[in-house]
Amino acid sequence: MKLKNVVLGVVAASAVAVNGSWLAYEHAHPIADVYYTNSDAIYPDGMPKVVYVAGKRWNIEVGYHDEEMNEAEAFGVTICEERAIHMHSHMTQSNERDTLIHELLHANVCKADGHLDNDAYSRGGGHAAIAMMAQFWQDVTRDNPELAQFLLNYK
Repeated sequence: MKLKNVVLGVVAASAVAVNGSWLAYEHAHPIADVYYTNSDAIYPDGMPKVVYVAGKRWNIEVGYHDEEMNEAEAFGVTICEERAIHMHSHMTQSNERDTLIHELLHANVCKADGHLDNDAYSRGGGHAAIAMMAQFWQDVTRDNPELAQFLLNYK
């Protein structure tokens, strides 16, 4: 009976140690596939090519749609259906940041059906929009360290 209790104790202690070690490892080294944070996903100026908005992946495409942007006289466009942000390639870094923030705010109000509803959160005087955006920026910068670094390291 004592041998059985010793064996069960060793097995239980081993299970606790293995699970504890795994949790500690994952806390220090999170699973890479949860968020795409590879250096291949960063433009030469440090802007991320991929961000997550409300847990959904959005691609940031710079320079692929310059002719379209020129015709629309726009620096950026949010495409809800594709979860993509198109940005013009000829901008100063300051303008690029402003445009990225602007387009990410549009991305945050895309409706489930893929359409953009810029007025959904501003009809009651705008306070709901401000409250929502404050939480949004906390979440998006936490979930996207490259984006936070890009926005914080301006010259």
